[in-house]
Amino acid sequence: MYYYPEINDQYATPEFGDLAHLVECARRHPEINFVAAHCGGTAAGNIERLAKLSQGLDNVYADTSFRSHEDIELMIELLGRERIMFGTDYPFGSYKRQVEQVMIATEGDPKLRNLVFFENANRLLHIV
Repeated sequence: MYYYPEINDQYATPEFGDLAHLVECARRHPEINFVAAHCGGTAAGNIERLAKLSQGLDNVYADTSFRSHEDIELMIELLGRERIMFGTDYPFGSYKRQVEQVMIATEGDPKLRNLVFFENANRLLHIV
């Protein structure tokens, strides 16, 4: 659920947002790239679950929004350095905090930092 239970009404259907649906779409459409926002959601275990479900798929990516540097390091380890992109979820989250978290997670590895902040998104979105 995106919002707190008291905000959601009887028609809310959180199961529609299950990671398995995103990964199944990616499996059926290998020609399309999919980005799991917040690396599949901020609930505990979602990073590991996304990594397991998307194993062997080259078209599933994730962003760093609402994630700590520890989470970002885990995302890179489990999903791969070419599949993680900088994200903020602005205006709902602080872009400054997310920049800081990526800087910490990529400290000492300028190539990785460039991948997360630019190259991975550029490859998908053809920015430059």
